[in-house]
Amino acid sequence: MKFGKFYPGLIAILFGVITFASAAIAEEEKPTCDMSLAVYSQYIWRGYELSQDSIVLFPETTVSYKGFSFDIWGDLDTDYAGDTIDNGTELFETDLTLAYGNSLGKLNYKLGWIYYDFDGGEDQEVFVTLGIDTLLSPELTVYRGIEHTDSWYFKFALSHSFELKNSWSIAIGGWIGYYDIPDGALDGGDYSEFHDATIWAKLNIPLNSWCTVIPSINYSFPLSDNSDDLLEAASFDGDDSDFIYGGVTMVISF
Repeated sequence: MKFGKFYPGLIAILFGVITFASAAIAEEEKPTCDMSLAVYSQYIWRGYELSQDSIVLFPETTVSYKGFSFDIWGDLDTDYAGDTIDNGTELFETDLTLAYGNSLGKLNYKLGWIYYDFDGGEDQEVFVTLGIDTLLSPELTVYRGIEHTDSWYFKFALSHSFELKNSWSIAIGGWIGYYDIPDGALDGGDYSEFHDATIWAKLNIPLNSWCTVIPSINYSFPLSDNSDDLLEAASFDGDDSDFIYGGVTMVISF
């Protein structure tokens, strides 16, 4: 898949060059890298069904240094249902994210920019995340569309983890999302609704100091009658708005 514009890729490359050049200068501080591959039963994004009856692969690489990070993420659909002529393996989406995060006491924050390159188009968002290091780890992320629409998406999340034996742990959590999309309603008007929610559970299984396997399960569902109608209309069959899906992720960190 080709990017519709060159400048996001150039920014990403420059960011990577600067990161590694800085690391070479300050040898006492080195960048970190996380590489992962998730194998999931379905791709659901903000309640929208983006795959159906196929295995999806999500490769991801994140390079971080002094609070800055560059992330590239992909969605490889092994039998893309949106291709009505010849269903087959397709790289449906590639995302680039540049971000900076840090903390002030118990307050965590992150600022970033996301470039989405997907089948049939592209988009961009900026975002800010605020979290508190306390019980249930409350976190609010606000996304703002900056290319095609002036949309806003607000995501409020809670999570908690429990330590098990042999360094294993289980984490549970969920989030609710509020979407504001100009001209995004089914009747062509503005759409402003509590949109979707997801509850999830993950089991973290460290194989060694640098490799972890994470099986997970998720349940996504709409939060209002209008969001139910919108998510159903956007689904492949036109009548689905809640989804149970899951998979396994392998993470390698160094």
